Amino acid sequence: MHTNRGFATMLVIIVLGLLIAGGGAYYAVRQDTGLESPLINQVPAPTTDATPQTPAPTAAKTVAKIDWHIEKANPAIADPDAPNHYRNDEQKIAVDITFTDKSTKRYDVDTAYGCTGSNTPSTEGDKQVLGKVTCYYALTGVAFVAYAQDGGLVVERHDESAKDGSIKKTTVLEI
Repeated sequence: MHTNRGFATMLVIIVLGLLIAGGGAYYAVRQDTGLESPLINQVPAPTTDATPQTPAPTAAKTVAKIDWHIEKANPAIADPDAPNHYRNDEQKIAVDITFTDKSTKRYDVDTAYGCTGSNTPSTEGDKQVLGKVTCYYALTGVAFVAYAQDGGLVVERHDESAKDGSIKKTTVLEI
């Protein structure tokens, strides 16, 4: 009977030790991944070598306005006879966000071809659209739509199918 009590005591000590170690590891992982930080979750843009990730602003900031920034993605390609000359027309799409505290940050969202931007506010369904970039190139249709959401901003990429006209929506930025 005496050995069972010693075994039970040892078992309780081992279980408590595992719980404490597990809790410490859980806390450390949450700290390392930033889950304890006051930042709003940001859905990162699809990662490519040309798309740097930018951290989201703090929750105290809200979006005041946006401006689209469209530039050549491959300015070094200029030879029309080069094997990848079509990439000369590729454009890098970014959105400059001005927050209510007057700070501005640029977020690269993706690339596309044949793009023009508009910052004319509108509504689409139940969404307040702050601006839109439309891209048409060689029978492909892409749009980037920025809309307000709870004082923040969501940018979606809409890819139109040439086959059936359906739209595939992908969230590329959320702050």
